Amino acid sequence: MKKQILLIICVLSTLVSCSLSNEENIFDESSANRLTAELKLSKALLIGPKNGWLMEYYPAGTSTLVGGYNIFAAFSEDGNVTISSEIAGNEDKVESLYSLKQSAGPVLSFDSHNEIMHFFSDPLNGIGGDFEFTIMTASQDKIVLSGKRTNSIVVMTPVKEEVKWSDYLAEVKSIKEHAFLGTYNLIINDVVVTLAEQNYNTLSFSYTSEDETIISKVIPFIYTPTGIKLMEPFTLNGVTMENFIYDDSDISFKCSDIGVSVKLVGVYPAGYKFYEEIEGSYKYGDTKTVQIIANDDNSTYTIKGLSTRYDIQAKYVRKTGSISIQFQYLGVYSTYNMYLCPWDSVEGYLTWASGSGLDGVNNTTEPFTISFVDNGVYGSADSFLVYAFSGTPSSSTTVGTLERIPTPKLIKID
Repeated sequence: MKKQILLIICVLSTLVSCSLSNEENIFDESSANRLTAELKLSKALLIGPKNGWLMEYYPAGTSTLVGGYNIFAAFSEDGNVTISSEIAGNEDKVESLYSLKQSAGPVLSFDSHNEIMHFFSDPLNGIGGDFEFTIMTASQDKIVLSGKRTNSIVVMTPVKEEVKWSDYLAEVKSIKEHAFLGTYNLIINDVVVTLAEQNYNTLSFSYTSEDETIISKVIPFIYTPTGIKLMEPFTLNGVTMENFIYDDSDISFKCSDIGVSVKLVGVYPAGYKFYEEIEGSYKYGDTKTVQIIANDDNSTYTIKGLSTRYDIQAKYVRKTGSISIQFQYLGVYSTYNMYLCPWDSVEGYLTWASGSGLDGVNNTTEPFTISFVDNGVYGSADSFLVYAFSGTPSSSTTVGTLERIPTPKLIKID
């Protein structure tokens, strides 16, 4: 009897074991096939459009740090991708490698260095983009990507064959150049609701809700060849808006959505000065006379006298009607490379981060005066140092300070 029971148990065990083994093999095989098919489908979709894809890229995702940027991308069968963008020249195209792999879903990776995609993902630029993206949804008409590291957002649509990339980007840049003001009145149904500030492709403003609560809002947008498009529809005072067309006659954007009466009308900020009005002689402190001289490019100035030894370059900021002084190379002193470095005179630290510096703030009374505030790129500087380095600026090449330029404030004297 015992032998019969043992025989039955052995047979049952064998059958169960075989059954489980077969199920596991079938599941593994099915899973592998499914993943392979998914990657093949993703690649077929990527290489499908003859004129590539238009990527509306929001590198900061929903954090509203920055808005969106236009990128064109054409993917090839052999793993190469050609890319162009508004952050480069209209005719500039870069090529690099891409790949598709599995990681909790299909992932599109820009594998080799790409001056455009890696510009956004470089931590030094502080934008927060990615070079690896999970494919969230994909079809012939639309692909949605999400950055693996920062959840940046990319919406891709196929580019019509008659569209020339360089023409599209030129039109986008033309809108950005003409719509240079940094502040806009938001007008809904002919009533000014609030003042919006435009910065890094975002609109920032505050308004009062129905329950009298003050609400602050930052809305990312992307430039188009005719105006701007909000990252997603926005509703205020019962009116929903998304698409706007630019009007150069009054530096405004008019909502083009059907049945919507909304405009963003440019406002010159208090103290605004046009390029040629900045040029002249200024007093700095009790003894220094500073000359701001307009350069031939109609967009920068040479500042003489702010530093005892070196000329300093400044940029004209059209949206504010003032100037910006940033970290820059000045020249050679003895055997050292001299740089103008933003400096926090209270905390005592300096920075050589690219783009860091001070932005001018114009007063609204006479005499015309330019004060300076940190531009937000790095730290909280209020002054400058003329600083020596033994090589390319880094913590290992610092030598010391040649000259201090504390809390600059320029008062025009002619």
